[in-house]
Amino acid sequence: MVLRVKMSRVNIKIADDEYDVFIGKDLKADIGKHLSKVTKNKKILIVTDEYFEHRYASELKSALKKYNFKVQLH
Repeated sequence: MVLRVKMSRVNIKIADDEYDVFIGKDLKADIGKHLSKVTKNKKILIVTDEYFEHRYASELKSALKKYNFKVQLH
């Protein structure tokens, strides 16, 4: 069985900066793999709240670090 995860990419332009935001369901285990295919940038900023941080941040950071991403939480 092959599971296909749908991930949307939204480009955000604020003043002189641009950011890509990736949105999808159940992405956390393979997020590093997915992002490696769409970007060469290895800096990741996760904007979160306390609920998400306590439940998911550690697992998400580990999945990203497997693909050499530098992760910051805010």
